[in-house]
Amino acid sequence: MTLTVHHLHISQSERIAGLCEELGIDYELKTYKRAPLLAPPDYKALHPQETAPVIQDGDLTLAESGACTEYICHIHAQGQLFLPPRHPAYADFLYWWHWSNGTFMPTMMKSMSLRSLKLSGDSSHMIMTNSRFKRAFTALNDRLHNNEWLAGSSRWQISWLCSCSLPYGIGFPTVWMSTRMWPSIFSVLGGQRGISEGDEKV
Repeated sequence: MTLTVHHLHISQSERIAGLCEELGIDYELKTYKRAPLLAPPDYKALHPQETAPVIQDGDLTLAESGACTEYICHIHAQGQLFLPPRHPAYADFLYWWHWSNGTFMPTMMKSMSLRSLKLSGDSSHMIMTNSRFKRAFTALNDRLHNNEWLAGSSRWQISWLCSCSLPYGIGFPTVWMSTRMWPSIFSVLGGQRGISEGDEKV
């Protein structure tokens, strides 16, 4: 069976194509253009949630980037990029793994949404969101200042997943330009092999 990655342009499905490149596994990439902002009907028909990413593996259709990531790593790559419970950095891994989608990505998305509305900088919504945005990027920058990866001493999945969320913001300059305040984040982005190779395909 061939793993199929359904990629919606400028979406979180970019990280799944990058993951497959990083792991060196065979997969088929199907791309979809937004119409004009949201997913086109044929992409929405793939899964009831109507969101990216979506992968298919035989009779299985799976959504949610975290679920797709774990499935690919464990089913197609013998658990690569995931730390086992016995590893001394397992607790750090768990925290940053859930932080990436539970705090980091929602913070970026809310910031992008509010900025697109062009709300006043002194509005309560913008003040609260900007504070969360700054805390999230400061936490990531501080962690990477003295650590090559977020957990453990090698390229574990959470380091890759967080770094994928950052290039995703390139399509939204109001957020992306703000990250220039955090040099440690940018220094890590320089060596993302899987991301760069996946970008050539998506």
